[in-house]
Amino acid sequence: MQDSVLIIHSDKKVRERIEGLLQGHGIVCICCRSATETKQVLQEVKPFVVVAAPDELKSGAFSEISMHLRATTQVVALLKNESELHEFTFDAHGLFCVLNVNASTDFQIGLALQRAFDHAVALEAQETPAGRASRSLFNSIESLQSAGSLSVLLDIACREIAANTGFRKATIVLGNEKNRIQNISFYSQHETVHTLRERVIGQPLYPYVTQTDVLPIGAGLSFSSARPQAEGQMQAIVIPIERDGGVVYGFVTLEDPINEKADIESLSWPIAKLLKLVSFLIETQRLRADYRNRNMDSESALIERNTELRMAQERFSRLVSLTEDIIYMTDAYGRITYLNDSFSQSLGYVRENFIGQSIHKIISELSNENEQSKQLVETLESHSKDRFTQEIEIFTKSGYRRSFRITHHWIRQGGDIVAGQGLMRDVTEPNELRNRLARSERFEIAGKLATGVAHEINNPLQAISSHLAGIAGSINSDSSAATSMDIVSDSVERIRLLTRSMMDLQRSESLARSIESMNTVVEKSIALMGPQLRNCNIEVRVEAEPDLPKCRVNAGEISQVLINLILNAIDAMPSGGNLTITTVSDDKNVIVKVADTGKGIPPDVLESLFQPFMSFREQGGGLGMGLYMSQNIIRQHGGSIEVESPPGRGAVFTITLPIANN
Repeated sequence: MQDSVLIIHSDKKVRERIEGLLQGHGIVCICCRSATETKQVLQEVKPFVVVAAPDELKSGAFSEISMHLRATTQVVALLKNESELHEFTFDAHGLFCVLNVNASTDFQIGLALQRAFDHAVALEAQETPAGRASRSLFNSIESLQSAGSLSVLLDIACREIAANTGFRKATIVLGNEKNRIQNISFYSQHETVHTLRERVIGQPLYPYVTQTDVLPIGAGLSFSSARPQAEGQMQAIVIPIERDGGVVYGFVTLEDPINEKADIESLSWPIAKLLKLVSFLIETQRLRADYRNRNMDSESALIERNTELRMAQERFSRLVSLTEDIIYMTDAYGRITYLNDSFSQSLGYVRENFIGQSIHKIISELSNENEQSKQLVETLESHSKDRFTQEIEIFTKSGYRRSFRITHHWIRQGGDIVAGQGLMRDVTEPNELRNRLARSERFEIAGKLATGVAHEINNPLQAISSHLAGIAGSINSDSSAATSMDIVSDSVERIRLLTRSMMDLQRSESLARSIESMNTVVEKSIALMGPQLRNCNIEVRVEAEPDLPKCRVNAGEISQVLINLILNAIDAMPSGGNLTITTVSDDKNVIVKVADTGKGIPPDVLESLFQPFMSFREQGGGLGMGLYMSQNIIRQHGGSIEVESPPGRGAVFTITLPIANN
């Protein structure tokens, strides 16, 4: 009664007509007046074709019985007239065709029903590989349960899974409580790997794959070393073996499918279900093995060994947790087996993500690409040195670069490398301190030299000042000459203050101060630099706040700062431009801004702009002390100096000085 057609129609003549047509083809028919009557029939019969009126197909009763039909069952709708054809809607899966029973001949109806029946039979014959695999895997349960040991169980599971899912190779690896491979079983139709166990046992728990590319699909596991499969390459599935709670303690790898066009994704699910049973059987075998081992050793010896092991682990954990250095261990191939918490604390990365990766790959990915890092990677890969130390730069997760001194040691037994260990020490701060000390020594030497030079300059300056005073007394009647003499005198005074600053470079105290208006200081500074500004085609604009509050400053020192900023602006505008000096105030401070329209300051230069001996002029000139001295002067006055420079839009220096308290 399985090869049958179910007819659901209220018209007896229609039922008899359809039944007569199908009996001529040797097909058994089951007739019902409504979908409700078919519930009892479907408990014993699974028809290949259902022939029904539109009202029956749309009824709730048909929706209920459709769940009990074959997945391949085909539906044929019988309409009485043309109007029903336009109004008919039926979106159920398996609708083969719609027939107008009154307008169609017996030959047309019989041919359509025969084709629907043949189509259902063909679909039934083309069962999916997943279905066949599920039955085959289910049939293998008996042989799995009869395995007498864990190794036999793994061998049977490898063979049955490979044979019943259409793969030529299968590998099962199991890990111990330390996540290291403890058991491995390999099955292949064409090859035998004798050294596989010795090569893999004891390694970190990872799927064993004989080919380079893994295609994770379905219930397969996606892990970091997998990459998309290239055209023409073989496929592989990796499926985890889990305990209750989702703890992964093993993997099954299937490689080299027999049928390259097989539905590999659907195969992963029946395999995963079988692995649930295999997992229980593995645990059973392990419990049996543990029971045998406990009987072989005395209870006291077992407790003693566990205590010693636990104490050793605790001592090691305490030791490595006390250091800020990064400590790691590798296997013979350089793959990380241990990494302490300092790795995450120093670099910001999750250390668990790097367990199992090779040390040279980690350094290559995280280090700055230069000759030192390339040399270190080559040394690690080649095993050319058993012990070596090298310093490299490594990028943290936040993007900062830090210097590390890496000391690596390969451990040998009988001449062969069996493991590796190393230490990475952060030397960023010691390196910076050493550089600062070097700059400090250079600054001290330059300061002594500047003091000597300034002392020699002061002697002729005294003579110049004396003669200027005498000349000024004889030209009082000439106002223009008097103005020029004032400018010359101010220039001489500025040189004197500059040399005084060089002599006092290492002193923190400042010269005498008085209540001054910053507007006046700005005007004098511009007047001193007027000829040079005009010669360089630079237009100066002063935006001074009226009634600007006064500050307690040394006018000569503040003028020295402004002149230094003006000189820097002249250097930044070799073809001319605009220089704007603005004075404003708030409740506590007077603010002076010096803005130019030059080429601006690169972002990498801004960080060290105010450091001593840092000169960034393209054509030389200057010792790089101007901005450093200017910053010291402003700080000694209780203020601050800052700079902003949008790329290609000039620079703006902002001086902030506290308002004088009368």
